[in-house]
This record gives sequence, structure tokens and C-alpha cells, in this order.
Amino acid sequence: MVNPMKCFLHTSADAVGSCKFCHKGLCAACVGDSGYGLACSESCKAELLSIKDMMTKSKMLYGQTKGRFPILAIMLVSMGGLFSVIGLASIKTGRGIFPLGIGLLFLMLGVLALINQRRSGIRS
Repeated sequence: MVNPMKCFLHTSADAVGSCKFCHKGLCAACVGDSGYGLACSESCKAELLSIKDMMTKSKMLYGQTKGRFPILAIMLVSMGGLFSVIGLASIKTGRGIFPLGIGLLFLMLGVLALINQRRSGIRS
């Protein structure tokens, strides 16, 4: 027989959920909804909201939100173009193979990032 999880504060009460930040068991009297998950205290609620804010900003930075142009793909394509130009300019000296290869790799990764975003429905 499996024993149900108990509340961390009210040890005789069965837990109805767990804190999303510290993972402590919570009974119905202790549960607090942060809008992003269950929280056992104000400090855990503040931490959860901070994590939610960081995730939202991160998604925007990497172009993972609808309508946002993909900064990562722009950076990869830009670096690819720069390294490719440097590689082509110095190919006659024999030192251009490495930068050209890196440039083509960056270009390919940038194009793949754009294709991935279109497939996922983030960018149309």
C-alpha cells in the first residue's frame, strides 16, 4: 500500500499538491497559487514569479515568442556572412579555408534556426 504524501506543515493532512519551487507537500489550507504554479510561502511565490519573468525574457531573446524576430538566427547568419567574407578574401594566402568553413557552418545553423522556427509555428 502506498502512503499518500503529507503536508510539510500539517503532518496529519494529505497533500493536494507540491510547491513548484521547493517541492514541499501542501494541504488545502497551505496551498497558494502564484499564477505560475503552487507556492508554499511568499518567498517561494516571489521566486516562481522571478523564474517566470526570466523564462519570458529568454523566449523573447531567442525569438521563441510569436511575432518576435529571431535574434539568434540573425546573429548566426551575420557571423556566417562575416567569416565567409574573411575566408574568401584570404583564400589566396592559404589561410582562408578555416574562416570560410566556420562561416558556412554559421550560415547553415542560422538557416536551420529559421526553418525550425517556421516549422514550430513561432514565425510564419
